[in-house]
Amino acid sequence: MVLTTLNDREFRSGLAEAVKHGLIADAGHLEWIEASAAQLAERDLGAVTALIRRSIAIKADIVARDEREAGPRELLNAGHTVGHALEHAGGYQLLHGEAVAIGLVAECRIGEALGVTPGGTADRVEALLRALGLPVRTPAGVEVSRSDLLAAMGRDKKNRGGKLRMALPSEVGRGASVDVPANAVRALDL
Repeated sequence: MVLTTLNDREFRSGLAEAVKHGLIADAGHLEWIEASAAQLAERDLGAVTALIRRSIAIKADIVARDEREAGPRELLNAGHTVGHALEHAGGYQLLHGEAVAIGLVAECRIGEALGVTPGGTADRVEALLRALGLPVRTPAGVEVSRSDLLAAMGRDKKNRGGKLRMALPSEVGRGASVDVPANAVRALDL
């Protein structure tokens, strides 16, 4: 299996996207990932195969319903507004999945602060990502200023009419695209 050729950091990085799939589209899948975190972190072939199959099915379903990214497909960008900005502003020291993991936690916290995401979701996602060996805060040595982060977010493809937009979980297994005020980003502890 090709996944056995990846180093641990690259392998773990890919797990962030699967967590995102459960968070925005399938609560049962997220629960399964939580229950299977140890096997996934150990690269158990059966668990990894099941994870990949379900994640592909979730993404394929969303893309099939919205081929032009005009609606539900925006949800696949959960964790990516902050994640892409961290990648760019941090000089690409983080792997994509590491940045998305940090972004998922940050965007859940933003959603909670805005009243879009149920309280406790960010802590739940953070605990799962930690169990999978992923970062949940910007690691030491990766310096990102708030102004650089906001500037990078300002260039995000989901933004509309000059407003920052994020795909936030509205409950575990569902999400919504929401306009986010810049002060919600400034308040983050990344």
